[in-house]
Amino acid sequence: MAPPGAVALHSVPRAQERLLGDPASEPGTPDLVDDASWWRVPGQLEAVLAWEKAHLPSRFSASGSGTSYADGQTTAVSEVFSLPAVSNVLSQRQLQVQAAPDGGGQVLVRVDAQDTWLPAKPATDKVPSAATVVTITAIPGLDAKGKPPAPSTITDPSTVKRIVSLINGLPVYPPGAFSCAMSTGQGLRLTFRTGAGGPVVAVATAEIGGCLSVGLVAEGKSEPALSAASTPVTRALGIAGLKWPGY
Repeated sequence: MAPPGAVALHSVPRAQERLLGDPASEPGTPDLVDDASWWRVPGQLEAVLAWEKAHLPSRFSASGSGTSYADGQTTAVSEVFSLPAVSNVLSQRQLQVQAAPDGGGQVLVRVDAQDTWLPAKPATDKVPSAATVVTITAIPGLDAKGKPPAPSTITDPSTVKRIVSLINGLPVYPPGAFSCAMSTGQGLRLTFRTGAGGPVVAVATAEIGGCLSVGLVAEGKSEPALSAASTPVTRALGIAGLKWPGY
């Protein structure tokens, strides 16, 4: 929704290209749709932004803001609002509003609607249905102290099925650059077999810190990494009924 008196522009005016020629921010991924529009609005900078925030649908939540200055004067301001991700489809949904004074009691506003989608998950990027046994092995981190827990082999069909479902329910890790928490390398290795002593059909390696990625080798082939919204390590141990200190 545009403020009263707003006039839509076909593109950013040349005089404002430096300030409003680009989005306020862009995720480091090629899987992005950015729909940008520009408006010239009568009024003062603060009042225009306040109107925008007051008329934003309640399903949006504030997720960032910024201000740029030159010679002690405000040259542009930005507000970023987000919608919840769509599981296995859209990893990020944002509405970015930037504004800069345009002279004569006018404000130039740039609005970007950004959606980041998740690539399609290959059909082979999963633990095969032949898996009936899983061995859970602790991977100690660089700062590990003491002996790690001994590996545990799970043979109960319902428990194994739940752990397989946990891994197979993870979306593919999106491409691009991300800022992640520190990782010491600590995690779990889940080795899936067709039976006790049977051949390995898949190996999943899940980290505790970092970007919470899960590496998967299925039927001897390295598959695209998987992504977890919360650590699959804790969830896998919980399903298996294991309580390992530090995990």
